[in-house]
Order: sequence, then C-alpha cells, then structure tokens
Amino acid sequence: MADEKRILRSLEDASKRLAAEETKDFWQMLQTFSEMDQASLSEFLKSFADEASGKCILGAALVISCYDAAEDDSVSKEERCQYLEEQQRCRDEVELVSKAFEDATGKEAIKMDQPTRDDFYELVEQFVREMEAAFDKGSKDFLFYYAGHGCQLQDGNFRFLPAHHQRSEDYIPLPDIINKIEGSSILKDCTVILAIDACRDNPEKETSAHIHHTVPEKKNTYPKFFSTQPGDPAAHDALNTVSPFAEKMAKSIPQMKNRWKIYSVLNQAMTAIQEKEEQEEPVVTRESRTHSSPSSAGSFSSFPSIISNLKKWGYSIFPAKKSAILPKSVEDIREAHRRRVDRHTAPEVEAKFVILGNTESARDAVEGFRKGGMGPHYLISETGQCIQLVQEEYMAWAYNFAFWKTDDIQESGFIPGVGKINELKSYAVSIALEGDGIKEYTESQYNALISLLSDIKERWEPRGGLPPWKILSAGEVEQPPPSSPAPGASFDWSRLEKHEFTMNATGAAVGIETSWTKKTLMDRLTEWGYDFGDVSHNSGLGFNYRLRAFRQRYVREQPPIDLTELTDLDFSTVTELLRLKPGG
Repeated sequence: MADEKRILRSLEDASKRLAAEETKDFWQMLQTFSEMDQASLSEFLKSFADEASGKCILGAALVISCYDAAEDDSVSKEERCQYLEEQQRCRDEVELVSKAFEDATGKEAIKMDQPTRDDFYELVEQFVREMEAAFDKGSKDFLFYYAGHGCQLQDGNFRFLPAHHQRSEDYIPLPDIINKIEGSSILKDCTVILAIDACRDNPEKETSAHIHHTVPEKKNTYPKFFSTQPGDPAAHDALNTVSPFAEKMAKSIPQMKNRWKIYSVLNQAMTAIQEKEEQEEPVVTRESRTHSSPSSAGSFSSFPSIISNLKKWGYSIFPAKKSAILPKSVEDIREAHRRRVDRHTAPEVEAKFVILGNTESARDAVEGFRKGGMGPHYLISETGQCIQLVQEEYMAWAYNFAFWKTDDIQESGFIPGVGKINELKSYAVSIALEGDGIKEYTESQYNALISLLSDIKERWEPRGGLPPWKILSAGEVEQPPPSSPAPGASFDWSRLEKHEFTMNATGAAVGIETSWTKKTLMDRLTEWGYDFGDVSHNSGLGFNYRLRAFRQRYVREQPPIDLTELTDLDFSTVTELLRLKPGG
C-alpha cells in the first residue's frame, strides 16, 4: 500500500508539473499511459518516486585512470614532463568522478590507477559482481568511467591502452567490456553509462589481430559518452587540472535521479562541455539491447521533454560540432509514414541493405529534414561526426526512386521515364557523407563510416549480418540512373575492402570467355543487380551512367575512359563478382 501511495503521489506531481508547463504534453502523457502495459507504467511512475526522494539511482561505478608515461631514452625531458602532467590529470579526474559518485550514492566506487591488461579485466569482473549485487536490490543503472590513453583502430572499435602495453594485441576493445557485462546471467534491462575521456585517433595506422567475441542478443543498454569524435585526439587546456568533460560528468552524477532522464542529463552535460571548451567535442551514442521496449531507459532518444521521450523514442539527433550548428531536436513531420513495409506484399520488414550517398552540406541536410522530413538515417559530417536523423527501425525518405535486383525483394514495378523500381528503400538504411563527390573525403569520415558499418554489421548478425553485396552506392540504385553517381568519383572504395564492406574483383583473368558483346555485359550487370532505367527514354545513357557507378566502385585500377568504350576488364570484373557471391 505504501508503494501504491508513493506512486500515486508521483503521478499527481508529474501531472501538475506537465499541466503547468504545457497542456499539450499533459494530454499526450495521459494518452501514453493508456498505451503502456502495467509493468512499464509501474516502472515509469516508480522512477518519478525515486526522483522525488532526491537520491542518485546509480547502483555501482567503475572508475579507471591509465596514462602510461614513456620510460625510454628517446623521450625528451619536456615530453616526459607532459606525460607526467597528463598522468596526474587522469588521476585527478578519477578522484573527482569517484567522489561525486560516493557523495551522491553513499557507495564506494571501484577505482584503479594504471591497471595492466589483466588488472583491467579483473576490475571489470569485480564491477559485474557489484552490479549484480546492486541489481538484486533494485538498481538498474551503472557507471563506467575511463580517463587515459585510447585509440580507435581500423575495425572501428575503440580500445583502452592498459599500463605496460607493448603492441596492439595488448589493447582492450570496448566490445570486450560490454560482452563481459552481457555474460552475466542476472543483469537484464540495465543501463550502463560508458563515459570515456581519451583519444580516438590512430596516428600510427595500427591494426590488430585481436578478435573479440560478439554477443548478438544484447540484454542491456550502453550509452557511450565520449569526450572526442572518432579519429580525433584528445586536447586539454594545460591550465585545467581536470578536463571539462570530467568536471561536467562529475556534476551530472547527482542529477541522475530518474532513469528515464539519463540521456537528457548526458546531453545537458555535453552542451555545457562545448560551451566550456571549444576543443572538446563530446558525443553521446548508445548501444541498445537487441529487443527494446517502452519500459527501457535506453530505448529513448535525447529529446529534453519526458513526453517526447515517451512518444518519439524512434527518433533522435545527436548534438553536433560547432562547425555545423544543428538543432538539439527536430520535429519529424513524416513520423507517421515511416513504418518499414513492403507495399507490394504488405507485411512489415527489417532493414537488410545499406545505401551510401553524399550531400554537399550536413547543416542544410538537417534543415531540410526539419522542414520536409526528407533525409537519410545517418549523416557523416566533414569532421567525421555521425548525426542520426531517423532510427534504423524506421524508413528514411532519401535517394529518389530506387531498384536493386535481389532475392530479398520479390516484387517490382515500372515507371515510364524512370525505369524499374522496387521497395529497396523499405529494406535499407541510408548514409550520406558530407561532400560534393569531387573533393576528397576526410580521414575522419572514413573512420566514422567504417565504425558505423561495423556496428550495423554486428547488430544485424542475427538476420545475416551485412555482406559486401548488400552495401550499395546511391549511384548504383537510384532511378533513373544519375549522370554523377553518389557518393562520387572521390570516394575511395578500397578503404572498405579490408573490412569486407566491398569486394575486389579487379584481379580476375580477362580471358574468362573468348568473346562477349555489349548485350552480354548488360546481362551480367543485370544479373549482379543493376537496372539501366527506361531505355526507351534515355537513349542508352542509363547504361552509360550505371557503368560509371560500377567502374567507380569495382574497376578502380583502370584509367578513366570514354563510357562508350567497353573493355575486357568491365566484363571480367562483373563475371568475377558473380562467381565470388555465394550461389554465384
């Protein structure tokens, strides 16, 4: 009875606040309550009761500093002093954050300075045990904080650099930490905040043979709170004893009184960091459990309003760098029309393809999305920031009509003057790189793209992953075929090869068949998946434009030639692609 009274008081207080602030939100909230099941409603209202008690909801915290100072003689005295200063800064950050946690919760944080690789993993195991003990007492929210050395290798995964590391195989991939937590048989529907103040660049272009085992079904949610963007080093003001990132993170801990507001708290901290120090470019992303539900704090986007969190949890936009000032939230005027459904066959479908394109201005693209609801799922700015406009479970309106021949999409139609079309976009996640397709894309953009594709591939593993033939360029699928196929001639497809996001068939022998004709080549390209538009209207230009997209992606060793001049390499390459594809 006491719990029921407490929950009812929470509902009354919340209703009064919302009614006073915005009548529309109040009525939306009542409608949302009517749609929630009893367990979800109980958890939501309990979170308000917890907030009213004034206590921080974090159940356990692991706080680590690791900045390995150089010991060899090749390091100058000045560089050595800089290393020691950074090492002390990391230690001070750990003390600040752990004290904030302990003051807010009355619990002791797990903390360590300069852990070795083995120490690091032992700390995570201890953290999991404390999380399980807290979970048994009703806690579902936890904090992992790291300050120190880090990098992001070619596979797109962030890595911690433990003390006394000698080679890249000594590094600790972030997915390993997540998988340790996922390995718990107790923890479920939890939110584990991963706050990381470290570099995310890779100046030595290191690679790693380290293989981390992935968990296809995630039971918990992992908001990642980084101080830097992918591909960027960390830069701190020498006058500050701790970074603004650590300072604001410590101040945000006592504010975490309601698990439904965690993303709002993190985003407020991020805004404060950007105002405090322009060099620090924090970003919040999340790695959610595979099957989300309205009862999960991690299922919500970062809109400031509680009601927006309840009603629009399918949509979010991450705060941007100062080079492209973007709104913190965007009203999606096409929200009601984004259900993924094959209109030919009616049932809802899952995304199985990725379409890569480009846009000249990320800022203009977001403004266009705000006004008209048109735009891709993801934008990757020139600085390498990944901006999400539409959640993957919904369909984005981008890249005009499209067609790709695939067994995954059985039905198709035909539009005079356009060509064949099918429901490819209903089955696709779209990504646009900021650029004109002529100027070279940046290193940060390639790093961000590979990181995003790696994340999608891992999450899609239960549905078959993301093989390279399901990553398509907009220029390969848009109808009618564009004369300047996106993402453009400047996009370096070879950067995706080592991660198996595209195929290399240029080494195929030319003499696969003794003779071939233009029709034979067109048949092979059609078998691979291409369509050439309405050939009765485009006078053969559709074939030429599609051939240009094909060459930009697959026939990269060949010097530019006239599109009307067909080569043995065109024919041998598409033949080899068909051979390499399973079932080919």
